[in-house]
Amino acid sequence: MSYWPEPLPVKLEFRKGVMHVLPVIDDRNGQSLDGVGEPLEFVVPSLAAYMNDYEVIRAFVADGPLKSFCYRRLTYLGSKFLLHSLLNESRESLEQKRVPHRDFYNIRKVDTHLHAASCMNQKHLLRFIKKTIRTKADVLVCEDHVTKKPMTLQEVGVRTTVPQSVHNNSFF
Repeated sequence: MSYWPEPLPVKLEFRKGVMHVLPVIDDRNGQSLDGVGEPLEFVVPSLAAYMNDYEVIRAFVADGPLKSFCYRRLTYLGSKFLLHSLLNESRESLEQKRVPHRDFYNIRKVDTHLHAASCMNQKHLLRFIKKTIRTKADVLVCEDHVTKKPMTLQEVGVRTTVPQSVHNNSFF
């Protein structure tokens, strides 16, 4: 690619859940003041410009040598992190234990590995479905594919006839 834009002197910052682009301003002493001032106003690109950029990104994704390079680079960085973890695990654990208040922001490890199959068994799932139909029957949940009319949970339950018993050979 012949053109790659230079980085902008800006800082990205979240304010009330919305990303803002703030200018990085140099003061009189030559030091930068990060994120001072109002957010910058940017012109939204046209559809043609957006599609052009999208095609460039798709070309990057489809490029075989680039994918190989990225895979090797990510494997290398993952190995470096694993080495760092092995060498510094005890030190980081001690530092973490020294923190007097432990909350969501001061924990060392979060286990995000979940098995959806073990979150509820068939009996619990059936109870949940029945209770939801009983308590939230008037909630619009889908659209009828033939008539294009919105359907409530009650109408979907009547149409599909939720089974009243749980079989041993059924697995959700």
